[in-house]
Amino acid sequence: MGDWLSYSIQDFLMYGPDTYYRLYGLYAAEIFPFGIAAILATLGVVYLLFRPTSWGTRAIAVLMAAGWGTTGIGFFHRHYATINWAGDWFAAAFVGQAALFLWMVMRPPVMERSRAGALTVLIALVVGIYLPMAMGRPLDQSEVPLLAPDPTVLMTFGILMAYGRRVWPLAIIPLLWATVGGAFLWALGSPVWWLMPAGGLAMLAVWWRR
Repeated sequence: MGDWLSYSIQDFLMYGPDTYYRLYGLYAAEIFPFGIAAILATLGVVYLLFRPTSWGTRAIAVLMAAGWGTTGIGFFHRHYATINWAGDWFAAAFVGQAALFLWMVMRPPVMERSRAGALTVLIALVVGIYLPMAMGRPLDQSEVPLLAPDPTVLMTFGILMAYGRRVWPLAIIPLLWATVGGAFLWALGSPVWWLMPAGGLAMLAVWWRR
């Protein structure tokens, strides 16, 4: 037991920051020009959170299903699994979350206007694009919502703020990834490792106040 307690999260990483972020460049080249479409779709979600409609609820669910599924298969299975054996497990979790969003297309909940949700989605977009450049990484290593795991999870928290706690099953996988992904980002030295856990706590706070 004493030996296990001597380990830190860094001891379980199988790669360094350069290796991890380089995956985004390879991934971006593979899916171009869908990154531009994902940015426009994210801005559309921000608008729909300010002006919720019945068709908008379904549209958001379709977008999120596509985003979680694409991230699971395109990023985790095709790229991340080459540097970490857990990549395919993460891929399965993301595809599972995509299936939950598809289920919501069939039975859409009532979506309320959420300024906090819209702001959270906007933060996911701005941080995902701006932070890599601020850290000296090339633009093709940007992490765009609907295509990269961390901003997609943060975006999901914003959307779930508008749906309310009646859709709590959709929060389980995002909250788990906020914990796991936040820990990995901390180990990699990312200055925003806390952002996903904070987004999860903000979502729970919004739910609690309703």
